Amino acid sequence: MRHHITPLLLLAALGGCGGGGGADHGERTDFVVSGVVTYDDRIYGPGPDQAEYRFLRTEAKPTRHATVQVVNSDGRVLAEATVGETGDYALAAAGGSHEPMRLRVLARTRTGAPVEIMDFAGNVVSVSKAFTPDALPARLDLAVPGEIAGAFNMLDVYTAAGEFVHEHHGEFPPLLSVYWQPGSTPPGGTTYHCRSCNGGIYVLGGVSTPEGITGDTDHFDDDVLLHEYGHFLEHAFGVLHSPGGMHTLLDNTQDLRLAWSEGFSSFMAGAIKAWLGERRHPTLSSEGLPYSGYVDTANGTTGPGGGLHYDFNTVPVWLDSVIRYASNETAVAKALWNLHAADTGMKDIWEVFATGLPAAAAAPDYPASLETFWDAWQASSQVAMPNAQAVSALAERHIHYSGDLHEADDTLDALLPSRAYQGAEDHNLFKAARASETDLIPFDADTGTRYRVETYDLINGAHTDLRITDGNGYPLAQQKASSAENAPNDGCALAARIDAFEPPYPGRFFVHVMRSSTQKPFAGRYGGYQLRITALSPSAPPVACP
Repeated sequence: MRHHITPLLLLAALGGCGGGGGADHGERTDFVVSGVVTYDDRIYGPGPDQAEYRFLRTEAKPTRHATVQVVNSDGRVLAEATVGETGDYALAAAGGSHEPMRLRVLARTRTGAPVEIMDFAGNVVSVSKAFTPDALPARLDLAVPGEIAGAFNMLDVYTAAGEFVHEHHGEFPPLLSVYWQPGSTPPGGTTYHCRSCNGGIYVLGGVSTPEGITGDTDHFDDDVLLHEYGHFLEHAFGVLHSPGGMHTLLDNTQDLRLAWSEGFSSFMAGAIKAWLGERRHPTLSSEGLPYSGYVDTANGTTGPGGGLHYDFNTVPVWLDSVIRYASNETAVAKALWNLHAADTGMKDIWEVFATGLPAAAAAPDYPASLETFWDAWQASSQVAMPNAQAVSALAERHIHYSGDLHEADDTLDALLPSRAYQGAEDHNLFKAARASETDLIPFDADTGTRYRVETYDLINGAHTDLRITDGNGYPLAQQKASSAENAPNDGCALAARIDAFEPPYPGRFFVHVMRSSTQKPFAGRYGGYQLRITALSPSAPPVACP
């Protein structure tokens, strides 16, 4: 069934009768139509009290790379060209000197990055202006106002994003289809789809009322548009493994695949804006905002009852304990931004994302996440950034893809005689990229005493199994972690515990902590944990993860 199309999206009816029904169009003549095509962009930034962000004013901008046509009274395209960087165009055509014609501008590119803005029925959004060859002014300009200008803002934003890709990748991305119409809301709001419907970005168009369009719209919210472009790039380069679904900025227990996808897309929006800002590019529409800022307006503003704004590069002290780990999308964006700040940052990130990550994530049991990105980073011979700097960029958000203080003790032969468990210990399940690590922790135990051994405070997607052996590696007890099917990277759900180990003799025993043999795709190969060994007694502390 075809969706209802609002009148704003319909092409104006072409004048005259079709098929040459006797209309007098005058002598056939050659003519040239030229001028400038612009659209009214909406510039946004902080409001007067700095507590909310809003649209500040409109500004005429060129409809760069839009397709411009001369269409005759039969609907036939007589000439077609691309609007230039400054909005200029020129078309040579021929027809009846009195024949009603239209200058039609479509929100679709002919050159450069391939982009098309369509309504929900699949029609390319366009505007037009009537003329006849014998009454052509010296310049036939067209200014696109109001909500329909949003189509050309999206075309400009996504064309500029394609230029960013071209500079870093050497070629343009594949065709991007964007679905939108003013006064209509797509299922799921503004989002990137590639599974259950036509692949592309779907954009909120508000609600049509007798007073006009109200409610949440995103066709001028460039940060929202560029975030969705990040998802498009994931799919275009073959590494979109996110399960999708609801997500929040402060959730640090997310599926690692989801946190990576959302964090990468937020980062990419900031990186593209930084690139635009460096070039004083006309597409950039924000004022007084850091490039890492994100503004999503509702009814033209943010704040109570409308919209959202945040800066993923600025973590308030009161949120520092929340915005951390590879299981938090905001922390992932911040970690990537830390890498981006280096001299070779964006070049290195793009090289790993577009070349290394697809190869690293090709294995069916190793979906795209920050872990996979890091493994690709480590494997790349093209990364110029010093490794210590990259490690520090991630560690700032408590993402530790590096060895812990106990790495020298990870084999029985290497264990130091004086090394024994003394109390709660922090560990990382990481030795080298893609290496399977087992941590060994010696502890001294007596007969006649029962011991509880447990992992807890799991971070960065850790999923642990436990085993206790003697000094020869002979297994005495073991416990596998939970095999939960959801994504509870919450510090406890994927922990493991041996409740009552009774030593067969007094002496030294060894706890082995390893990546779970029932590893789930929402968790990771690496991650951190704390270990606690408790001699059970009436006064023993309760389990860390009940």
